[in-house]
Amino acid sequence: MTKKIALGLVALVAMTVGVVGLSAFEAHVINVTAKIENALSVDTRAITFGTVFPQEELDRKLEISLSRSFIDEKRVDDIRYIIRQKPKCGVTTNNGTVLVGPTGTGEPKLDPADVPFIDCGTAPRPLVTGETWGLLPLLCEYISKHPDGTPQPGNDGSLNSFHQIGQWVNKQWVWNDVDGRLAKSENDIVDTWTIDLKVPCFGNHCAQDWEKFVTDINSQADPDQYVQPIGNEHKIFGCNLWIEVNGVSITPTPNPDPVPPPAPVVLSTTEGGFVIIAKTAITDAGPSLSAITGNVAIDPAAGSAITGVSCTNVLGGGTIYSSGGYTGGYNSNVACAVTDPVTALAARLAMEAAYTDAAGRIGPTATELGAGNIGGMTLAPGLYKWSTGVTIPTNVTLSGSASDVWIFQIAGNLSIASGGSPSGGADVVLAGGALAKNVFWQVGGGTGAILGTYSTFNGTILSLKQIIIQTGAVLNGRAWAQTQVTLDANAVSAP
Repeated sequence: MTKKIALGLVALVAMTVGVVGLSAFEAHVINVTAKIENALSVDTRAITFGTVFPQEELDRKLEISLSRSFIDEKRVDDIRYIIRQKPKCGVTTNNGTVLVGPTGTGEPKLDPADVPFIDCGTAPRPLVTGETWGLLPLLCEYISKHPDGTPQPGNDGSLNSFHQIGQWVNKQWVWNDVDGRLAKSENDIVDTWTIDLKVPCFGNHCAQDWEKFVTDINSQADPDQYVQPIGNEHKIFGCNLWIEVNGVSITPTPNPDPVPPPAPVVLSTTEGGFVIIAKTAITDAGPSLSAITGNVAIDPAAGSAITGVSCTNVLGGGTIYSSGGYTGGYNSNVACAVTDPVTALAARLAMEAAYTDAAGRIGPTATELGAGNIGGMTLAPGLYKWSTGVTIPTNVTLSGSASDVWIFQIAGNLSIASGGSPSGGADVVLAGGALAKNVFWQVGGGTGAILGTYSTFNGTILSLKQIIIQTGAVLNGRAWAQTQVTLDANAVSAP
């Protein structure tokens, strides 16, 4: 009996070993490493203004540069970053007039009743008698940020004093950030920002020219909103500046063979004189406030789909072509309008052919440049392609000769930023002799192209959908839309 048990154990052990052997698989070990470096070099020493007095104006410099590691890494080219102002919290004594530290950052939040407040969190250390942890009076709204203007104005954003640090939108806090950009390819590796402090006044002790002092700096500001309570006099004010990287662009990979420069998009000799062509509608929300230099055509929709555009708007001997039904909109003078379905159709076919030509070009100079954000860039002639939309939040410069050509193939929508006053919007700037007639924007997105308020745009827009030109925007080019063109007191002229 003992022998049988022993044999059974041996057999069990043998079977177990066999199962282990059958369940073993081949294994390979791959070593994965990465060296992680900061992309920006920022001097984080405190910016101290010391003791200041109402309506003083004081400047400090803030230098933001590409790190040595980023400069040395050939794979990357440019960095987009933001400067964000956040409330400052601290440990103080003597009713907030002495800052003993440490300090921290407050975060805007909503309480259960949706009442906004700044949350400083718990004190960073145990407090002793006489110490208080909490929010310092806010200095941020009195601090402006202005860039150095290199390599060209509009490369970086700016923000005047007397502003809000953000706002609540649908119960979400939206910061009032300032954009910055550095690019090795443009030899722009250092931004020197000017941090200006415009000192507030207190209670009923403001000077008679306080209102002028505020509005000369920021015409949109309400002076009363920036008067400090008398109880804050003598206290330590504070603000935390956060510099955050929000985009890194890869250096475009050069094609192994030189790409020949693109030829201009083919426009019919006759139809090239049309500054606006649309299929479904042409409207001026003004109305009759736009100045259109060149011909206008609509097809297959009838002339009755043109509203708010009259002959007083069409300058330089321009003509409005349609298959009929145009009544002159807000002006009974229809001398510039003709019923000519043949010419209207020819214009529409020329528009469709130009779109197909631009969309079909191959051999791009660069693809996905700036992940679709080209604000602040200077672009050489070439063919640029995106599988997304393209935004222009700040000026973009096209630099080349009078014979150079730029073609932009955009699968999504196109937009250029608005401004609050004439010349305040973003611009497409031509430099070095570049001409608007040699710039073509092919837009394939479902919304189309939107030129923001008071922006200035150069080139022919070939949109698969609509083109919206907002209040006061200037287009030196053509608006050719395969749905509708919407104007609002604009200057539009053929290049």
